[in-house]
Amino acid sequence: MPGPASGPAWTTPFAVALGGAVGGCARYAVDALLPVDATGWPAATFGVNVAGAFLLGALLAWTVRRRRAGRAPAAGLLPFAATGVLGAFTTFSTFVVEAAEGVSAGDASLAAGYLVGSVASGLIAAYLGVRTFGGDG
Repeated sequence: MPGPASGPAWTTPFAVALGGAVGGCARYAVDALLPVDATGWPAATFGVNVAGAFLLGALLAWTVRRRRAGRAPAAGLLPFAATGVLGAFTTFSTFVVEAAEGVSAGDASLAAGYLVGSVASGLIAAYLGVRTFGGDG
């Protein structure tokens, strides 16, 4: 097993941090481009969470397919892309706060639709990512 300064385990936090910087900047850009509209629908959070679910499903399916073929991806790829980029790009906390703000503003139906729609869309997107990039198994 590699020691703290000799191998991939030592570099993993840096891969996550670099990916987090990339994902965080991408998330900031989406928020700037898609502010909450007059209806109160948080399009930016909804969009990044659904896109992130698809991309994570695709990435993990691709990784499994490569490993089964004996060609595992580079050691730092999953920490960088999955934990770092997609972890910073998507957000559960903002999703929950935006739903709570909808309830506080007196629009419980919008909040409920946002909650149910986000979870259902995320599950469908993750499934499609896996099916699209998973190959024949």
